[in-house]
Amino acid sequence: MFGRIVGQAAAAYSAALPAQVRSAAAVQTARDEILGLLAADGDENVRTLQRAIRDTMTEHAGVVRDDHGLRAGLAELNAIETRMGDIGVHPDIAGYQDLAHAFDLTSAALAARATLEAALERRETRGCHNRSDYPELDPALQVNLVWVAGRRRGARVDSANPNRYRGAHAGGVGGRQARRVDRPGPGVTLPADDAVLETAGPVTRRCWR
Repeated sequence: MFGRIVGQAAAAYSAALPAQVRSAAAVQTARDEILGLLAADGDENVRTLQRAIRDTMTEHAGVVRDDHGLRAGLAELNAIETRMGDIGVHPDIAGYQDLAHAFDLTSAALAARATLEAALERRETRGCHNRSDYPELDPALQVNLVWVAGRRRGARVDSANPNRYRGAHAGGVGGRQARRVDRPGPGVTLPADDAVLETAGPVTRRCWR
C-alpha cells in the first residue's frame, strides 16, 4: 500500500519536471556507498544478519507487543547493527548477490528500528498494532506517527498551508524522535536525507522523503 502511494507520487512528480536534473554529489555518494560495500571484507555473513533481524522482529514486534519486548528487540537490533560494521561482501562469478543482500540488510535494519521505536511511542491498541500493556484505544493518539532518522528532527511545513501540520508530541527513544502528525496534507515535507516511517492511524497515510 505504502509502496504504491509513494511510487505513484514519485512518477507524477517526475513526469511533471521539465528536465531530469541529477545531483553530481548524490551520484558520488551512491557510488562511494557501493564501493565501500564492495571493499567490505569482515567476518560477518550478510545473510546471517538478515536472518537475525527477521528473528528479532518476529520475536519482539509480532502481532502482540509490549514495552519489555520492544525494548528487548531494540537491544538485539543494537547488537546486530554493531555486527553490521564487520560484514564481508564477496561478489563472485555468479554475480553480485552479496552486494544486493548488503543493501537489503541496511534497509531491513532501518525499517526494523523505525518499527520498534514507533511502536514504543504508540502506547495504545489500534488496528493491527496490539499492545498487551496498553489494550485500550487512546483517543489522544488518533494521529499518525512519523519516525525520523538523521541529524535533523521534525517536519518542515509548507508555508502556504501552515494548518496542514500540527505537531503533538516530541518524545523519542534511542536518540531519534517519533513525532505525532495530526492529519498531515501533501504540503508536508521532510529533509531529503531523512528516513520516514508512518505507522497506523485512522487518517490518510503518506510517506515523505
